[in-house]
Amino acid sequence: MKLLITCLFLLVLFSCQESNDNKKDTTPTLPNNIAIITNQGIINDEGSLTVIDLNTNTVKEVIDLRIKLKAFKDAGNDVNDVFIQSPRPHYVQASYDGKFVYVVSTFMKGAVIKLDAEFNVLAFQEIKNTTFPAHLQLTKDNKEIFLSTWTTNAMMNPSGVSGENNYMIHLNADDLSELHRYETPAGAHGIKLTPDEKTVIIGHDMVDYINIIDVAKLDQKQNSEFALRPDAATDGSDKGKEGVQVLSPTQLGITPDGKFAFFSCKEASKVLVYNIQTKDTVGLVDLKETFGLEENLGPYSIEVGPKTGYESATNKYAYINFKVGGYFARFKINPDGTTANEILTADKTNDILTLRNKDARPHGLDITDDGKTAVVSAEFLKSNRHQGYTFIVDLEQWKIVKELETKVESRGLCIYPSKGN
Repeated sequence: MKLLITCLFLLVLFSCQESNDNKKDTTPTLPNNIAIITNQGIINDEGSLTVIDLNTNTVKEVIDLRIKLKAFKDAGNDVNDVFIQSPRPHYVQASYDGKFVYVVSTFMKGAVIKLDAEFNVLAFQEIKNTTFPAHLQLTKDNKEIFLSTWTTNAMMNPSGVSGENNYMIHLNADDLSELHRYETPAGAHGIKLTPDEKTVIIGHDMVDYINIIDVAKLDQKQNSEFALRPDAATDGSDKGKEGVQVLSPTQLGITPDGKFAFFSCKEASKVLVYNIQTKDTVGLVDLKETFGLEENLGPYSIEVGPKTGYESATNKYAYINFKVGGYFARFKINPDGTTANEILTADKTNDILTLRNKDARPHGLDITDDGKTAVVSAEFLKSNRHQGYTFIVDLEQWKIVKELETKVESRGLCIYPSKGN
């Protein structure tokens, strides 16, 4: 009898195990060590994603979003034909589990597109009552999205006055439904979550504000706008006025310990150092002075690394690309510094690289978690607006190891896997 009971017990146990095995998640995931580049294209031109294999530094595949969106609509889903004709992907982030890819489209009012790991469209959400969604940040549990909307009419309208509503939009990452809208000054562009995910920090293009938003209070007005000048206009209308130097803190990088945020001030060729813990600006680093250059450099994307083991790393760096001159540079980070120029230091000769003889116009940037490799996308070449490029940089040897032709207007990018983007 005991033997029979034992056999029955083992049979039940085996059946339960087999049942659990059958329930294992079989959702496809992205391959490791890839970079995904958005090729924004020109209006009515191709809008695609380029996937780069970072093991071989070669183009793995090109995903035509027009075809993918049409297939999604043909399956009975609602997609505005305008996006099928010209998706204009601007930014991309992979989910932390590698199961999904999120793309920001900037055409017309704009949209967010969710794809699976095989780049089939799963959800499409057109963004309305604002203009030009720009960047997004996904929470590490892959449940929520924070989206910036770049409504800077300072670039499109000489008066600088925005006729649109300006928001940071909070979305459900599953179906892309809207959860909250948080009003911001115009020009919200670069957006990052602090490592503890308690705060959203936003940089603004052509508008001298940064935004420090408490995630727990999205349904409240927080007075989160931080003016970088006492008389700064929230709509960018002071751009071009006599005696006004607009900083334009457009993009940002955050240290993995959550202590500092570094903002690229595109119009002033400076980097703004902000102390997240004390909630105050530390100061500005003059890039032209640091690197002995005269032209306006148009500093743009910033990333900090290594993302893994940052606090114990001997060398901590902030990497930045410049839209003018095709430069890519690094700053050594001293977390114990008290001034901006003590926190960020660089050698004017050895800490700056030139991408493709100054012909490239860099835009996107990401680095691997170990801080050994950077990927830099170039919108186009000055000599050929119809050709994008992507550069692979060995950060340990501090040299460009590969230059790849990618599709037109190569813009945002992400590396997978990643602890943060």
